[in-house]
Amino acid sequence: QDLYKAILSKANLVRAKLIEAELTRANLSGVDLIGADLSKAYLIKANLKGALLKEAERMRANLSSVKLSGADLRGANLKDAKLKETIFCHTTMPDGKENNSGC
Repeated sequence: QDLYKAILSKANLVRAKLIEAELTRANLSGVDLIGADLSKAYLIKANLKGALLKEAERMRANLSSVKLSGADLRGANLKDAKLKETIFCHTTMPDGKENNSGC
């Protein structure tokens, strides 16, 4: 799935299968990805501000330089996710704690 620079803000992608999807530089602000499978997806420099990623499965995705400000990651599986230079600000992490490291 090639969604490079796609504009999907506020889309309903609940339980979507985005395995190996190319989402580099995509606008996913406010998108609902609850329970989505993002295995090996490329989200480099994507905008995920305010996105709902609760319980997202197998997030072995490349989230390098992604904007996760205000995103909700409660219960998401970030094991093996690449988080180099990822921007966290008022981001709810998988354990429910708020991360403000990029504010």
